[in-house]
Amino acid sequence: MTKKPSYEQINYSLRPAKGIERKMIVEACSRLRSFYSLQGYRYIGFGSPYFRDFSLLHRSLGITDMVCIEQETDDARRFEFNRPFSCISLKFGISTEVLPELEWQERPTILWLDYDGKLDEDVLSDIAFVASNLASRSFLIVSIRASAGDFGNSPEERRDSLNGVIGDKLPTDVELTEFSDQWFPRLLWRIINAEIQRFISDRSAALTGSTKFRYSQALHFTYRDGARMLTTGGVIFQEGERVSLNQMDFNSLPFYRSGREAYNLRVPKLTLKELRALDEQLPSVDPTLPGVPMRDIDAYVSTYRYFPAFAEIEL
Repeated sequence: MTKKPSYEQINYSLRPAKGIERKMIVEACSRLRSFYSLQGYRYIGFGSPYFRDFSLLHRSLGITDMVCIEQETDDARRFEFNRPFSCISLKFGISTEVLPELEWQERPTILWLDYDGKLDEDVLSDIAFVASNLASRSFLIVSIRASAGDFGNSPEERRDSLNGVIGDKLPTDVELTEFSDQWFPRLLWRIINAEIQRFISDRSAALTGSTKFRYSQALHFTYRDGARMLTTGGVIFQEGERVSLNQMDFNSLPFYRSGREAYNLRVPKLTLKELRALDEQLPSVDPTLPGVPMRDIDAYVSTYRYFPAFAEIEL
């Protein structure tokens, strides 16, 4: 039986954690104005028929050069119909084939490799290609499923399964405990980060001084909208641009993460009345609500600026 694409199984408009993450990513990308005109950036992503990230980046940052890569070629007419803006160019095919066909040195790019599946050779191949080819001042983001159960039921089984998929990309110092449910997302982050760093280093091997390429991580999220997900990302730049990078002040963002410790994005379970009551108290650092667990209040306080608004409307 052919597996249904994820957009036929999940309404992407109703994934609150994903929606919060998307707004946080856009806020981080807005800092790129220290490098280059935001309107001059190109955005490349995997849209699904909802095109949520495309709409948000276009409306928030004014980006008009946008490329959507979609592997579900049988649904081409549906994608064409749902395309929200004429500035979005649709490229049908798998990412490993489409990415090499695009121009990479012409301008900086915001690229979101937003996979709905688990880590595999194709994902690592895409990462290797873009890390080797993205222009300086680009922002690279990678999202994958991070469920340990995708690779087996026990740490030993997961180790063998992942090793069979990615082989020598598995860290040589990996410990069996890293294949537990708790630490598995961090292991996947280690693999992805190492791959980015390796190819950034390779492309700089023949360069000197200010022309050497670097990668500076700014994002590291984990969350659940059903399946457990991992997102990591950062800026590809040249050493001579480090002053401009520092001016972006990423570390002032509450969700900024530069290393292995992830920002755990948790969506609180609150009623609309409770949300309104909390909003009336914010940005106070110490809001209260009768009967509501503090863990839910704290989760909302940390995400309320990015929290999605849901409402039933008459059409």
